[in-house]
Amino acid sequence: MEPLDLVDIAVLLTYERTSTDARFRNAKLKDFSYSKPTGSIVIDMEKHPEETDTTPDTASNILPLDPCPKLAALSSKEQETIFHQVRGHDGRYTSTALLQHFFDQYPPDTPLHVRHLKKSDSYTTVIKQRVICEIKLNKPTYNILTRVTPGEETYASGFEPTQLHSHIMIAPTSAAGRDFSKTFLDLASMRYGDVGRGFKGKALFVLDTAEEYDQRLPRMCRGPPDYNMKTSARIGPMPTDAWLKEVAARVKERWENREREKWCGHCGAPAPKSRCSRCKQVWFCGEEHQKATWPFHKVYCISESGT
Repeated sequence: MEPLDLVDIAVLLTYERTSTDARFRNAKLKDFSYSKPTGSIVIDMEKHPEETDTTPDTASNILPLDPCPKLAALSSKEQETIFHQVRGHDGRYTSTALLQHFFDQYPPDTPLHVRHLKKSDSYTTVIKQRVICEIKLNKPTYNILTRVTPGEETYASGFEPTQLHSHIMIAPTSAAGRDFSKTFLDLASMRYGDVGRGFKGKALFVLDTAEEYDQRLPRMCRGPPDYNMKTSARIGPMPTDAWLKEVAARVKERWENREREKWCGHCGAPAPKSRCSRCKQVWFCGEEHQKATWPFHKVYCISESGT
């Protein structure tokens, strides 16, 4: 059996989860404010019911058709960060459950290829070689209040002195005992802003070695991280499980149709416009996403001639 590729799966899971979150469907950015001393972010979203339900929500369409000068001045990267911070409200649990639902569709011994930024850190394991890790972040870097109108729905996170955060730890099959400290997969890292961008500050998730994640954690909170972690094999039932299982099924379908239906290697969107001219294997929405992917992709990019 050909191994699942953890990077590709993480890209697809992130896209399918964030683009179909019912709480923010067809919602456009109305306003935002940021207080640097307190780390407080207030984001106002306004739903546009005239939008079709089949239009996925993405960072590229988060702005209204006629944005005010303040919003129009946002760079595409800033729009992307806000988009993922909004949908990262409870992402630490939904993304963990989503990965679990995805892997539940395969036998436990299904091969899993784990690629790191350094090729020497990469390896192939099996999907059962994983645990859920929960840690405490003291004074999260950002406390975020998202308000959605009409309806006055509000979503707050990071206001408590200590915030629980979860990620997945993965190990090679050769790992001794319960040593799962080889790989740290954090699909909710963007909730903490650009510090949550993996692969040299470009990716929309984190796939770190232990050393890399240890360096990242202190930047995700303003107090010292609590390294006393709690590990578990599975996460319990969630109210959104039905939706998350649908998302997992879509990702499985897209992965298994990868030879016919390509996706952007950065954001996971379907119908990409261009591909890497060297290997002709990885596709992108455009030049900006190709540049974002390059620090990681260049490590594994092999030309058609095999060089």
